[in-house]
Order: sequence, then structure tokens, then C-alpha cells
Amino acid sequence: MSKNKHKAKGKNSGKVLPWVVCVLLIVVVVVLAVLIRNASAAQDLQDDTGGTENTDTAVSVPVVTMKDESLAYNLGSGICIDGLLSYAGPYAEDKTDEVVVDVMAIKVTNNGSEYIQTMDIILTDGTTEARFSLSTLMPGDTVIVPERNRMSYSDEFEFSEAKTENVAFFGFVPTMCEDKLEIVCLDGVINVTNISGEDITEDIFVYYKTESDGIFYGGVTYRVRISGGLKADEIRQGAASHFNTESSAVVFVTCG
Repeated sequence: MSKNKHKAKGKNSGKVLPWVVCVLLIVVVVVLAVLIRNASAAQDLQDDTGGTENTDTAVSVPVVTMKDESLAYNLGSGICIDGLLSYAGPYAEDKTDEVVVDVMAIKVTNNGSEYIQTMDIILTDGTTEARFSLSTLMPGDTVIVPERNRMSYSDEFEFSEAKTENVAFFGFVPTMCEDKLEIVCLDGVINVTNISGEDITEDIFVYYKTESDGIFYGGVTYRVRISGGLKADEIRQGAASHFNTESSAVVFVTCG
């Protein structure tokens, strides 16, 4: 009788095992999918706000041709569209940096007091939509943003409505952390020195944008990460492939 019970148990185990394996495989697949999705989302966030640098070289200042300087469209909170332009140059909005010509762009100025972290702007003429995404627009700053789907400029496009979406404000006043860090920028690299006299244990981020003559270009804000912070008086160098001393500017720094 004991022998029969042993056989019955072995038979049942043979039936249960494939189901156990299937369940385990499903769990593994789900976990991997979640991890991949989270990693992808993190990378998108890094790239939408600059992210760790790509391996391509620093880009030069684009060429823009003002088509309509009569615009003064207030989007609210002091954010104003000052002009409709034709843009030619490296296209950073999709992270390719491919050279484009005659892409529609808008000139946007922050005449208010809010520190804009991100903002989407949609223009429509009733049938066609032009979409623009910008990041890091401080009070008093102006940025020229190409259309994010590479829409060609057309004299016939006269928008009748403008609206904003996905507006986010900084939860703090962005600074350069001058009392803690010394930032020295070179072509392709940024040197960061801890001058605070104390160890900084949190990651340090240096954010920068393409800039010329006081005007920023592109909706993208790039960033360099110094992982793990810096010890007192320590200096480290971060790769900044998009930084060019003649056409880039640091916009703010965070440390902890």
C-alpha cells in the first residue's frame, strides 16, 4: 500500500510540474517587461531633459529666419509666442541631431515669474496642428523651438488657436550652486569641483542648453551627471558631447 501511494504521488507530480513551470515563466516574463518598461521610461526622461550625454559631437548654432515678427500671443503665466520662424540646423527634438532645413519653429519668451520646467505648445489653424515641446524656460529667457514632428514652414499656416499641455513648474528656484561647486566648461566636457569644504554625497547634475547671443535653441535641455557626489575639494570631469563653448550655456545645477 505504501508503494502504491508513492506511485500515485509521482504521477500527480508529473502533472503539476509543467503548470508550475508555466506559472514561473509567466512571472519572469512579467517582471522582465516591467523592468524594461521602467528602464525605458527612465531613459526617456533623461533624454527629454538632456540625460547622460550621447556619443555624437557638439552641435553648432542653428540658422533661423523670422517670418512673422508681429506675433505677441500670450499663453498665460507671462509665456508669450513672439514669432513664427523657419529653422535650419541640427534637429535635437528627436535626439537624432540630423541637419534639417525649413522646419517651422516658434520664438517663446518667459515674461512672467514662473520657472518653467516643461511645456508643450499646440498651434492649430483649424485643420492642421503644429506641436512644440520645451524645457527649462526661466523668467526673462527666450527660446526658439522647432516643431517636434519636423513640420515644414508654410506661409499659409496661420494659427487661430494656441494652447499649452503638460506644463510643469520647478518645485525650487534653479541655481548654479555657486557656494558649493565650481563649474568649468570645455568643448565636450564639464569639470566640476567641490568648493563647499564638505563632502557632497548625492549625485550632481549640470544642465545646459544650446545658446547664442542670449537666446536658447531647441526644446531639449542636456545634463551631465556626477554620480555619487564629490568629496571636499575633489574635481571630476563629465562627458558633455553636446557642449560647445561658443554655442552652449549652463542653465542650472543641482547637488542633492
